[in-house]
Amino acid sequence: SAWIQCQTSTCIAIHWYQQKENKIKRIFYYYRSNSIYDDGFSKTKFSSEVRNNIYFLVIQDINTEDEGIYYCACWD
Repeated sequence: SAWIQCQTSTCIAIHWYQQKENKIKRIFYYYRSNSIYDDGFSKTKFSSEVRNNIYFLVIQDINTEDEGIYYCACWD
């Protein structure tokens, strides 16, 4: 698995994005301990953890299709 961190102050929601071939898609957003997934993304593949205001995107079973740039966005 891979863990990607996003450190922030207070956030109501964290949105995670994946950029591949100049296309950016939202994977899911994490709000009050719930993850709401966009079409095409699975909760068994992508999940979120929070530790001391550090948000982590966790990617399971890494393969070449997971290559890309990952972003987080904080909504408060």
